[in-house]
Amino acid sequence: MVSLPADALPPVLVVEDDPVTAILLRRHLEAQGYAVDEATDGILALEMHRKKPYRIVVSDWMMPSMDGVSLCREFRSLGGSYVYFVLCSARTDRSDRTEAFEAGVDDFLTKPIDRGELASRLIVARRILSSEDVLRRQRKQLEETARRLAEGNVELRALSRKYAGLFDGLPVACFTFDSEGLVREWNREAEVAFGIRADVAAGAPVWNVLGGADEDAWSEERARLLMLGSGGDALDWSLRSSDGQEKNFAANIICVRDDAGRPIGVVCANVDITARKRAEAQIADFARQVNAQKVELEAMNHQLNHLVITDELTGLANRRHFREMLISIIAGHKEVPISLLLLDLDHFKRVNDARGHLAGDQVLRQFAQVLRRNANEGELLVRYGGEEFAVLIVGADQESAELAGERYRRSVEKEDLAGLGVTTSVGVATAFASETSIDDLVGRADAALYTAKESGRNRVCTADPAFAARFY
Repeated sequence: MVSLPADALPPVLVVEDDPVTAILLRRHLEAQGYAVDEATDGILALEMHRKKPYRIVVSDWMMPSMDGVSLCREFRSLGGSYVYFVLCSARTDRSDRTEAFEAGVDDFLTKPIDRGELASRLIVARRILSSEDVLRRQRKQLEETARRLAEGNVELRALSRKYAGLFDGLPVACFTFDSEGLVREWNREAEVAFGIRADVAAGAPVWNVLGGADEDAWSEERARLLMLGSGGDALDWSLRSSDGQEKNFAANIICVRDDAGRPIGVVCANVDITARKRAEAQIADFARQVNAQKVELEAMNHQLNHLVITDELTGLANRRHFREMLISIIAGHKEVPISLLLLDLDHFKRVNDARGHLAGDQVLRQFAQVLRRNANEGELLVRYGGEEFAVLIVGADQESAELAGERYRRSVEKEDLAGLGVTTSVGVATAFASETSIDDLVGRADAALYTAKESGRNRVCTADPAFAARFY
């Protein structure tokens, strides 16, 4: 087992067959203080891990001979200290990611790798690995304590049965009571453990002597069941002493019978398990803290994922998320038309010049709110950059896209943002996914937007029909 010192950065194994990506990953990681080893394929990675176990692996998804998901399964089958496995890919299909999670993948990084995102994910990885190390040490200590207690209980049972009459010499609190429930023997350890003198206990009913026990552990009813041989042979109980301190005991109980098999008394040997109970309570509290930390980490991951795809100022999807969505749509909707609207605020410079950049930011937020209020279901709203926005509509032909562009244009015109005549120009491009690319679709929409600007602003223009004709 490999544990991490509290302040140590674990070495990272990068598994990447593309040398350029491998170099970038190494530079990012070494800049953050990590020691980095590289493997060009999964087989070499497994061989390196067997010689020098790693706690963090950052692997490409698609590789020759063994892909990243298969490599993760192999790591999980090796056992040993937990390995935090990060998979890098441009793939975003939900079924692919489900397969990867089922294989044991802990986290994903989208290519191209963002340096800040990589640093954040590895901070989470180190927290999880550190928590896992602490839990494993605690579990080992608890198992050792339980083993020792179990061994002690076995030995105690044997001694109690074999040397029932040697109470004073036993190192545990022992007492006996007869068939009437009257205490007959009470050894020195019982005096110390229970804080009750032998002369006070002798001859008194056991339920009176131990009346301070929890939940009537030594009630008259229980004592009589034990005297009949039907009350069990073990009991965990607690006793609060006169100074208010609570002690916990594990009792081994023997019903003594005569030659005819009739119960004639009870022998009880008690082990002080106060320390164990406290340890169990501490471990339970620690487990609650770890669970709370896990919930907090999950919330942080959710927030991080949201921040990665959201524009901070407007709350709309950002340009990065837009490109990821467009890649996914083009890959998964080959025979479906895709329409892209690019919207640019007209005369936005007037707002910044007249009111300042804070007012400009407020106008951008208001513009985003207007888009939201007028968006139809299935229309993805994006802040593309600066005062430029985008609307992505899957399944919309050119005519529908033009109508959507006009709907947004009119809504902005009616709003009269900032009272300075701020309007919007819209460029529209439509194509079938099987016959276009991201750059082609964006370039055509951008050209149409430029035409709208040059034609007087506050209007909707469509990409050159000569280009659009082949899609219908």
